Amino acid sequence: MFSALRRMHFVTLKRVSLEVKHSSARTKAMTT
Repeated sequence: MFSALRRMHFVTLKRVSLEVKHSSARTKAMTT
């Protein structure tokens, strides 16, 4: 249970970081 929660949290963090990277790249492309 604990490991599953930890894995879910890790996956969520990875997804959030990917989205942030994607959004920042998009805004950078829009500003340039």
